[in-house]
Amino acid sequence: MSLNRDKEYIPVSIRISLEEAPFWGRVTAISPEKIELLSQFEFRKGKMMALGFELCGEELDDVRGKVSAVQRDATGYFHYSLELPDLNQRKTIREKILQLAAKT
Repeated sequence: MSLNRDKEYIPVSIRISLEEAPFWGRVTAISPEKIELLSQFEFRKGKMMALGFELCGEELDDVRGKVSAVQRDATGYFHYSLELPDLNQRKTIREKILQLAAKT
């Protein structure tokens, strides 16, 4: 898990239940199987969350991820690795990453 916060981020809303207001964070790395994000809010390993963010000009909502690793940095921010269990969501993210790669 990278602890470098000096690069560009993708803003993300984090929802852990329908009853609570969304939390916020930033995606620091993304692949079809995993998302790494950073947030000032603490979530435990094993927690399932729904993310909303924009990727390649399209808003992705309810991207489900399960916290597989947590690390707190010296400034108090939490770095998370999330596993993405939904195969359809993985496919969508893979397609968006390929679109981004084709533009470079």
